[in-house]
Amino acid sequence: MTRLALGIAAAAMLATVTLAAGQAGTPYQAQNVIARWRAIVLTTFEERRASAEEPIMDSIEIVISPGAVKVVQDKANDARMKEVDGVVQRFALAMVQSGEPVADGSVGITEEAIDNALRKICPVYPFCEKK
Repeated sequence: MTRLALGIAAAAMLATVTLAAGQAGTPYQAQNVIARWRAIVLTTFEERRASAEEPIMDSIEIVISPGAVKVVQDKANDARMKEVDGVVQRFALAMVQSGEPVADGSVGITEEAIDNALRKICPVYPFCEKK
């Protein structure tokens, strides 16, 4: 439920950013960042023999979307983006560690694994900074 609220907030933030900026570029930039991070997550899962059903991947995107908006708004440079890419990889590794073992030796990512991974990596820019 919390992730749903975060997703709605992220969508509202994207719309607000578009209106405030007076251009359509920011949402597209944020979507590109989300695609970049999704690739990092999927690659990490593949390397660790983990997998997530599409609804779980949607939940992961709900978690990372506000961070994508934040780095776009902050106009993060390449060095900062590489740093955040590392955070995304640590998040993916934490999900694998918290996932459920499957009989074939792989790991299934669950909603609980997402929540546990967030608790493990937070607070961290741009996903869950201290206020």
